[in-house]
Amino acid sequence: MDFMKRIKIIAFLLLVVGCWTLNAVDVEFPLIQSMSYFPYSDHDTLSKNRWRVSLDMYYSNIYMFDYERTTVNDMETLSTTLALGYGLTDRITLEFYYRVMFAFGGLMDGLIVDFHDLFGLAEGGRNEYPRHEVNYRYKGAFSYDSGTTGQSPLIFGVLGNLYQKNNFNLNGRIALGLPLSSKPGFSSSKPFITMGLILLYKRKNFSIDFSNHVSLFKNPNWLASEDLKKPVFLSEIRINYKRLFGGGLYKSTPFRIADLSNRAYQVYIGYKIWKYFELSIIEEFPPMDTTPDVSFNLKIKLGPRGPGKGA
Repeated sequence: MDFMKRIKIIAFLLLVVGCWTLNAVDVEFPLIQSMSYFPYSDHDTLSKNRWRVSLDMYYSNIYMFDYERTTVNDMETLSTTLALGYGLTDRITLEFYYRVMFAFGGLMDGLIVDFHDLFGLAEGGRNEYPRHEVNYRYKGAFSYDSGTTGQSPLIFGVLGNLYQKNNFNLNGRIALGLPLSSKPGFSSSKPFITMGLILLYKRKNFSIDFSNHVSLFKNPNWLASEDLKKPVFLSEIRINYKRLFGGGLYKSTPFRIADLSNRAYQVYIGYKIWKYFELSIIEEFPPMDTTPDVSFNLKIKLGPRGPGKGA
């Protein structure tokens, strides 16, 4: 292996170690996220008149295709989600989310192949399509071969405290996704509704968040004839101890057959830096047909702020 290839691999490893994120909020996979998405990372209710703002950015390399070539997902994506929260009362928090994304050819294809070569790992069919190009299509519904942008529906939600005793809290969330536009492969013109239950335990420097959300949607116009499972389920558990944290995530898929019917599994471990950033590494588990190959995330978090006491 030549010197420059080693340098590229080292740079790739540094990127992996240097990714910034709050946690693995959702699985970055545009085809599934086009029907509904889960941007929820803060599960504590705010005190009355308190507010919080966050900006969550994901950079992902996605490479997947099925045996019949009915679907190809070969691209890199940069998505940004703006999240706002406001404490209407001490037990009810209003939420707002807006997400926009850009799909393009990217630059990580070669680095990932070199990484696989270094450790003797299989390339997973990465030699089947040209590097650093967009090749995104599903049956006859859509086909993209160049960079493009898309925006997800606006989400308006309510997060409420349902029960509280000692160190335990049970919170509930209901949210409505209102479409801004329809773009095959990226967004639907149909609204969706999401409901969630979150169990929180906090004691001194230790806490556990166990969140479960289910989203109901209708087929997009560009997939009107597809036989989809309407609910998509996302479950996540996160453990925090002082500045260390880690967790796991499971997400179902609306597709019933072939590779797209495989569910997503992720784990992560991280370290908190200052009050506004957290550093973590996310790992996907096979078969990885509905997950990115690698994701980097930067979250800038402000709040809680404003009058009132605590979060």
